[in-house]
Amino acid sequence: MTGAPSVSEGALLRELCAESAGKQGSGPVQAGAYAPDRGGDGLSKKLVYSPAQALFYGNIPSDVLFFCRKGLHFSPMMRIMKRLCCEGNETCLMVYRNILDALGNTPLIHLSTMTGPDDARILAKFEGLNVGGSIKTRTAYRMIEAAEAQGLLSPDSIIVEPTSGNQGIGLALVGAVKGYKVIIIMPDSVSAERRLLITQYGAELRLIHDDGDIGKAIDDCIATANAMAESDPRVFMPNQFTNPENLQAHIQGTALEILDQIDGPIHGFCSGVGTGGTLTGIGAVLKKKFPDLWICCAEPEHAAILSGGNIGTHVQMGIGDGLIPDILDTELYHNINIVTDEEAISTTQALAKQAGILCGLSSGPNVCTAMKMAKKLGKGKTVVTILPDTGERYFSTPLFQQGWREK
Repeated sequence: MTGAPSVSEGALLRELCAESAGKQGSGPVQAGAYAPDRGGDGLSKKLVYSPAQALFYGNIPSDVLFFCRKGLHFSPMMRIMKRLCCEGNETCLMVYRNILDALGNTPLIHLSTMTGPDDARILAKFEGLNVGGSIKTRTAYRMIEAAEAQGLLSPDSIIVEPTSGNQGIGLALVGAVKGYKVIIIMPDSVSAERRLLITQYGAELRLIHDDGDIGKAIDDCIATANAMAESDPRVFMPNQFTNPENLQAHIQGTALEILDQIDGPIHGFCSGVGTGGTLTGIGAVLKKKFPDLWICCAEPEHAAILSGGNIGTHVQMGIGDGLIPDILDTELYHNINIVTDEEAISTTQALAKQAGILCGLSSGPNVCTAMKMAKKLGKGKTVVTILPDTGERYFSTPLFQQGWREK
């Protein structure tokens, strides 16, 4: 510690820290300090100081990383923390070194206008406000960081990934910051905005034709990426469908944020399945904390492979890729809710018109499923779901088109 608070600062600190200390273990942790988890893989960090501890404890290790949540950068708490704790500490981040330092800590929003008076409340984590506009930046960053730590990447490495969209955008973004060449392989049925975003981040885009079977198109994307990896030793494939770091991004990140943000028990959790990382990673952590948790999987009607249905083409981009991912724990969820394209679109549109949240098409299946769970669970219970991305990459899709089915 580099100084003592003034009398006025001390009074403010007592008030702020008393409030914060009362929330530990049950409410939001608004500010504090993280240190490297030396017992783990060296990549993760764990909370070692609550706001009160960070302010009043001395001899804080030099590799501790102080943080503040979005929106609190200029709060009295953070100004005093900076003066007391961060002076002379080069690792104290009040200004982000790059955009990746701003990753995570997305808001958990009560969708009060989407439920009835006798329904459970729905809390949705809005990943459209994340870096890169989606939840997939979390997994992209985690997979690349892990690959670097394992010595799998060098300055001349080429990151190649087959994807239906958001993971490609996330990898392109991370590659841009870290200086890697990135090649993304996608079905040509994805939105034009997805394609443009990938190239805007400087990545190369290769399209594979989708002839009406999204599963086959994804398989062809994977085969193309594998062939590139076999022919060029510089190629590194993160392979989101099998990479355990995909899960860890949610186990050690998204899920813990939800537990920090929630103000009571969680009774239900639902998510769609793309790679299975979100459902499995978050679901496993929440299930451990709340053993009676009801977990439901949302699946598109025309790509209901988990339900044994036929695989075709659908508009619910980001989920329903026509395969069962290796990292998906099929024993974790209790049931599957099949969602039509009409339900997905109407629910996504309702989120904008009734809640002011402009989110992407895979949010519709999640919230549609959460609404059904909320009715079954009833008043006084809580359902958590994810809004995986922003709606601003869907202008060219049926989400923004009237009479899309007729067209």
